[in-house]
Formats: sequence, structure tokens, C-alpha cells
Amino acid sequence: MTVADESHAAMETAGRACELLARHGTPHARAIGLGDREAGTPAETILGLAKSLNVEVIVMGAYGHHGIREIFESTTREVLNASPTVLFLHH
Repeated sequence: MTVADESHAAMETAGRACELLARHGTPHARAIGLGDREAGTPAETILGLAKSLNVEVIVMGAYGHHGIREIFESTTREVLNASPTVLFLHH
């Protein structure tokens, strides 16, 4: 799932992530591009979708301007603290 300013851009990014996961043996990844239709914070959106879709693993990139600190701040930290399932973080 990707949130971007524009739905088309979000779907492109999510699609590329699914292609990468498929190349590494995860063919059941599903692209969801939310664009500006996000409800709540990004963490709430991620966790809500994970719950409603009954996902087995959340694969999440930790990106930001603060390097490795981003893993322990903001959205990443919120998802890490409340994830109902396995969380794979990549930075």
C-alpha cells in the first residue's frame, strides 16, 4: 500500500513493490495505491487495511530524511508498536 499525492503515482509505486516481492518468491502481494484518499494517519491506514484484508505479513520501507532514526519514529514506529502480524522493515 502506498499513499501519494496522486492516486496514479501511488498505484505505480505499489505495483513496483509487488513486482519486487514477486521476484523474491511472494507472488500474492497486492498493490493498493491510496492517493489522497487516505483516512486517518498513515499508520492507522496501514494497520486498518492489514486487519481488514487479514494479511500475513506487512512489508514496509522505512524512508525519511533522518536515516536509520526513521525506523524508530513516526509512521514506522506506530506500525511497529501496533502491528497485528509479522512486520518486515526494509531501509
